[in-house]
Amino acid sequence: PILMPEGLIVVKEEPTETEPVQETSEENGNGDRVNFRKIFQNRKKLSVRKRDRKQRLNRQLRKAMTPKNALMSLNEVGGMDISDCVIEKDTDDIFVATVTINSLEYVGKGLSKISAKNAACEKAWRDYILARMTPKKKTAIDGTLEQTDATNGEADPPDSDAPNVDLPMMNLASYAIHKLFGEWEREGYEVTSMNATNATPPGRSELPPNWEAMSPTSLLAMMRPGTVFKEYGTSGKDPKMKHHVAVVADDLKFSACGRSKKFARYNVAVAACNILFGTNFDGEVCK
Repeated sequence: PILMPEGLIVVKEEPTETEPVQETSEENGNGDRVNFRKIFQNRKKLSVRKRDRKQRLNRQLRKAMTPKNALMSLNEVGGMDISDCVIEKDTDDIFVATVTINSLEYVGKGLSKISAKNAACEKAWRDYILARMTPKKKTAIDGTLEQTDATNGEADPPDSDAPNVDLPMMNLASYAIHKLFGEWEREGYEVTSMNATNATPPGRSELPPNWEAMSPTSLLAMMRPGTVFKEYGTSGKDPKMKHHVAVVADDLKFSACGRSKKFARYNVAVAACNILFGTNFDGEVCK
């Protein structure tokens, strides 16, 4: 036997049973009991999976739907034969591009050859999309009804009754993003590229050892990668026509003119390099 000191009272605790957690339930109209605790637990797990699924889908769409102009969209859909492209300049110094696509001619105008060609391709892309959205007509052949496509006249399967079943939605979305970003840029907003691989590399802080033997345009591209030359039309008439070009580097805008686009870019690069990097290039005098 164990002797305990006097006055010490030992209380033996009896094990207590843990009360079960009561689950909130309620009877519905049919007399069945609804367990709300299980419903909310399952809803939480489903919401996490749903959020992850949405994030994964968003990453996939971001990789697939990159901004693309009308020319790139036409080349990707297939079946579009761009056979001829003629670019001329009218009396108002505006470029006019005539593009032949699937034996149809589309005319576009712009301040540059590229913008004129893109304007013509946008009309072709518009007609292509609207044609794919046109409801298919039912024609009687040998007493039977067949649905034909307004674009190529091919018969559809019997269970295909949607008029835009073959609409290239990915290409259409990429073109819409391109147009939206272009509108924002014209309003003065800076729109970065959606592709991380197209990120502009950082510029250099020191001139290369052989910078005096380099062209100003090449030096500017090396020191400030991603610099874009923007054309602002022409002034005067031949043979004294002047081309105007501007460039933005280090939040400073430089502009110059030249007797051709090449000399205009050269002159604006001279101005930018002399001010930003302390060079002493000599530019062409624009009169």
